[in-house]
Amino acid sequence: MSQTDASAVAARVFVRRREMLWTGLSGAAGRGYLAVGVEERRLDVLETVGQWEEAGRVLLKLRKFLEPGQDRAKLAEIHNRLGSLEVNRGNYAEAEACLQAAREIYLELGDGPGLGRVLSNLANIQHNRGQYDSALTCLKQALEIACESGNKPSISRALGNIGIICYERGDFAGAIENYQEAARLARETDDLETEAIATGNIGMIHHEQGHYREALDYGRRYLELAQRLGNRQVISYAVGNIGSILFEMDETDEAEDSFRRYLEITEDLDDKPGMIVALDDIGMAALARGRLAESREHFERAMRLAEELDNVEDIARLCGNAAKLCLKTGQLAEAEKLLERGMAIAERIDNKYHLSQNCWLMAEIKHRQGQNAEAARCLKSADRVAREVGRREIIFQTELLRLKILGEMDKEAAAAGLEEMLREERGDKERAEILYHLHKFTGDRAKEEEAMGLFKALWEKSGKVEYRERIINQF
Repeated sequence: MSQTDASAVAARVFVRRREMLWTGLSGAAGRGYLAVGVEERRLDVLETVGQWEEAGRVLLKLRKFLEPGQDRAKLAEIHNRLGSLEVNRGNYAEAEACLQAAREIYLELGDGPGLGRVLSNLANIQHNRGQYDSALTCLKQALEIACESGNKPSISRALGNIGIICYERGDFAGAIENYQEAARLARETDDLETEAIATGNIGMIHHEQGHYREALDYGRRYLELAQRLGNRQVISYAVGNIGSILFEMDETDEAEDSFRRYLEITEDLDDKPGMIVALDDIGMAALARGRLAESREHFERAMRLAEELDNVEDIARLCGNAAKLCLKTGQLAEAEKLLERGMAIAERIDNKYHLSQNCWLMAEIKHRQGQNAEAARCLKSADRVAREVGRREIIFQTELLRLKILGEMDKEAAAAGLEEMLREERGDKERAEILYHLHKFTGDRAKEEEAMGLFKALWEKSGKVEYRERIINQF
């Protein structure tokens, strides 16, 4: 998973008033009274269990009832909740209209905490559109408001959301610092949702750094907290995160089960941003196991949704993953077109995570086309950006491709570089790849036998065709 991938996992902020409040409208003949407090309690349940369509109907009823009256604070709250719901459904234009209406009322009333909640929801839209600077500005304002009032739940949620922006920009140290502080404050205030999301996001940083066992521990803790919370959307994110970790650990069957459960929940909720990530995950799993038509179908569906929502971060990621499919089928021109688009978006929104992958894949294309000077230029960019964000997988792939290109001119120098890579601590997949290329450059039979053993074990465990292809092509 991409991380998302993790990106779309920003904490949602709702007002939860528990008093029994009956609101009447003077001068509104025939309207009578509506149990607003009762309806709000109903909303809490509907949102938690994922009955968003019914929740939307209740919110529209409340908004219609409150608009002619004098309870402006309550009306602003309903606008904000409706806006937050529309964000989750990917209806950004409707969401912005609701949130701006709430913002105007909160500014009119001088309600700082209310304004902070609106700013957090607006930041969620901006984040999904790749407008990181605007999102960060909103979140810093929300944090400032929360600190002024000493509201720990609001502080923890603002910190968690700021951590997401740090993550997208490759500042893993800043991200984990914000996540950890958000989780600590959330535990102090019994804010289970924020604690769950912060825990999951810490796990995804470990995932990106190749610490899969630690990532899985955090992912399972995330799911446990989400299940205690009972919020189906948060549960779906936790399930998707666990699937991504298992996929990297070559536990492919379990990973696919997680991805399909993730998609099932997001479809049931009509959570379009979540559906994009789940479809992408299933597409990558299908690609890894050689189901190319299925992979293309899922990537295309995900791209249609991402373009419908204008979720540019998702588009940048999908361009890279769809390009992998094109490389597999030999469609180099189509892959290049996708990568050019993905790189342009990633550069524009300053998403170094996706930029590093797209640059590496572009280098692979240029190498296959015999344009080694251009491939070297792309590799240099990919390696530099990958090191900035600590993306271990891309750092490995760029160094491996650099040595493969070098080996076409100087096998001895390339073999020395591979031997140096082999001295570092490696997982079975990386070790097998290094040994595979060492055998090609040196003809060393011991390297061949060790690589064969590793690839066979990886193939039997995962069913990923890349391992089978190595066995067939080399041996």
